[in-house]
Amino acid sequence: MPPNEPVTGVAPRAPRRRQIRWVWAAMLLTTAACGPPDLDARLVTYQDQVSRLLADGNGPPRDAGLDSGGFTHYPRRRDRWLPVADRRIGGFDFIALQGCRLSQLVGQRNSQMGKAMVPSRQLVYELDVLAAADGCIGSLGSERAERLAAIVREKRGELPAHVFNAVWNGEEMEGYLSTTAGPLAIAADPDDTAGLDAVLAVLRRPLASPSAGEALEVALGLLRREAPAGASLAQLARVAEHLDAVAARLESRHPRVCGAVEIRLAQVFEASYLTLQREMGALDRRALTRLESLDALFSETASRLSNPPPAMVAYHRTQLSAREESGPWRRYRGAVERHTRAWEPLLVACGSLPGANAPDAGGPGRPS
Repeated sequence: MPPNEPVTGVAPRAPRRRQIRWVWAAMLLTTAACGPPDLDARLVTYQDQVSRLLADGNGPPRDAGLDSGGFTHYPRRRDRWLPVADRRIGGFDFIALQGCRLSQLVGQRNSQMGKAMVPSRQLVYELDVLAAADGCIGSLGSERAERLAAIVREKRGELPAHVFNAVWNGEEMEGYLSTTAGPLAIAADPDDTAGLDAVLAVLRRPLASPSAGEALEVALGLLRREAPAGASLAQLARVAEHLDAVAARLESRHPRVCGAVEIRLAQVFEASYLTLQREMGALDRRALTRLESLDALFSETASRLSNPPPAMVAYHRTQLSAREESGPWRRYRGAVERHTRAWEPLLVACGSLPGANAPDAGGPGRPS
């Protein structure tokens, strides 16, 4: 049937029930063997249906594979690690510290366990050293006290680097920003952000004591129980790519009449896309909530450094900011708006434009 063959009579105000049932049947046959389809699978089906209806015979009906949509994985640890000098005291100075708690900590650092501290434990250790050193300096002779005081000043200046490493280089954040890892709690609430909120709350208070470092350890541990933010960000990028691909197909089509193909496309829009609104809205809100907290978390840690790791600065700009145009949430919102504009001429021609009560936050709604 020619793609723009006009329909006799007045264009329908809504797709016919029988044809809508046909679209739903096609979707069910596609996914029945794999269980309930997730958002990604249903978007693939939706994109495939649009592509097949608009195939012109000069190329494959399906669109080419999706690219990353600007999505970047969490940088390797070596690219986000802030090196800190290994400061030591001389043997005689160490002997002079006997009876002071600092000598116990120095011995602990030189043990096998001390050499394998995770970043958050290293921060607690450094805070403990500073607290113990302040109490030891007064018991030393002037020359030794001056040498120890100089080391304490240097170590205190390195605390922001230890804080940065504790937050961004531990297994907790690596898992949280992973695109594949799942939470330890199988029934984790996908909207739970208690761990992220707790980390941010600790960092907004002075980190000046071992107990404050331990509080950060506890807060970071809560991230293990949450649904990874990295998975939501990656899905946001994939959704944006699907919507952009559909929009690109539709943008070259400017229907003046509601032909047979236009009717079928309107049916796909209603049966395959509008049904995704609730899931897309949840993804939109979930990602934005996490991005706002991660953005603030990066600012809290990086603002204390003179030279944050370039890989993390770039990762923050392209992945953790809800304000940057290159960020995942702004790219996603741009794809939603483009997708809406691409559908509008066809839906207007067929009298099928969604009403004012269409869901928001992630769906097309009424074009503005």
